[in-house]
Order: sequence, then C-alpha cells, then structure tokens
Amino acid sequence: MRAVRVVLVVWTALTVGALLAPVGARIGWQWHGGLPSEVQSQAIIGTVEFTRHEPLSGPEYPEDEDARTYWFTGTDEYSAGYLEGDLDVTDLAAVAGRLRAEGWRTGDPDGDDLTAALGDWRLTVWRADPRYGSPGQIRIERAEPVASAVLSVVFWLGGLALGWVVARRSTRARLGLGIAALGLLTLHTLVVTPTLVSNVALQFGTGTPVQLWEPLMSFFIRPLTLLGAAAGITWLVSGSRMRA
Repeated sequence: MRAVRVVLVVWTALTVGALLAPVGARIGWQWHGGLPSEVQSQAIIGTVEFTRHEPLSGPEYPEDEDARTYWFTGTDEYSAGYLEGDLDVTDLAAVAGRLRAEGWRTGDPDGDDLTAALGDWRLTVWRADPRYGSPGQIRIERAEPVASAVLSVVFWLGGLALGWVVARRSTRARLGLGIAALGLLTLHTLVVTPTLVSNVALQFGTGTPVQLWEPLMSFFIRPLTLLGAAAGITWLVSGSRMRA
C-alpha cells in the first residue's frame, strides 16, 4: 500500500510540474526576437519568395481551422511564427558552408535536412528530391528565448514541489476521481516532460524548439487535459470541503 502511495505522490508531482512548466515558458517567450525582415531573409540564403506568418503563438495554418471547435479540440499544426519558401537545392553541405561563413551554427548536412542557428533565429533546409519532383524548402523560425527555457525549468520544479505537497495532504475521499484526473492528464505529462528537456538542450543546438504549451493546444491532448484539469479541481475542492 505504501508503494502505491509513493507512486501516486510522484505521479501527481510530475503532472503538476508539467502543467506549470508551460506557464513559465509562456512568460519567458515575451522576450522573443522578431523574424527576419525581407531584406535580412534574402541576405541569408538568396532570392526566395517567402510566405510569412508573424503571430507568436497559434495554428500554423489558421485558415484551415474551425474556430467553433478549435478551443476544445486543439490543432495538429502549431507554430511560433515562420518564414517559409521553396528552395531548389540538393547540396546541403554547400549550404552549410555558406551559412557557417555568415556566422551560423549548423547541424549535420548529411541527411535530408539541415538545421542552423543564429541569435534569435532557427533555420531548416530540406533537400530537393528530383526523383519525386519534390522541391526543396527553407523555413526560418524564432528561437526560444533563454528566459523561456529558464522559467520553464523553474516553474516545473515549483510544480513538482506543489504537486508533492498536494498529494501528501490529499485524503482518500473520492480517490477514484483523483486517479481519473491523473489518468486524463498523463498524456500531457508524457509529452511535456521530455519536450522540456529537449528544449533546454536545444539552447546549445541547432534544431527548432517546441513551444512548451503547444501540447496543450494539440489535437487529442487538449480535450483530455481540459477534462483532467476539471476532474482534478473537483477532486481537490471536494476533499477540502470534507476536511472542513
């Protein structure tokens, strides 16, 4: 029985940590950089006709979303803003060399894509594939601000502590409701926790980070999380009333 209690306490702590970490990340993103201007973007890679999507946070292709259901169902395409365009390139090593000469930090150019980082920007180039008539692409996105990475960790640790205290002080009243809430929130926890670790590591890499609240806005995860949060709040409120 004691082992079950320990599992529930740890489970609750990780769940609350995963719920609070995106709050810290969202606060930290207020110090985000801007996307390249048209002149800057052309200087990076040459003449490319870019599609620009400026909003810091929201559906990647908002014109495809149904505003009547999006608030609950979420979306499977999410974005922190980007510039995107076709780029007819097959030699990623040459692109990497050019970017390094301009001061970019680049990843391995041996695969089908190349990632690079410079200041507030993250860049990805996908190789063209003439066999399938697939054009190459370039995408420039915002890098995660350092403040976001730091605050997400701070809020995650705070969430662990809060969840630990809540779980230790909880009663067995309506325990089934509490376990149901944790179950509904588990998918969100399993996605956010490794994403947090990955985002911190990407501060020193070249890949594009995922905004930590994106899982909450994602299709399928969002409704489960909203229902789980409602069940958890109901469980805590009912427990506090019974103690009173």
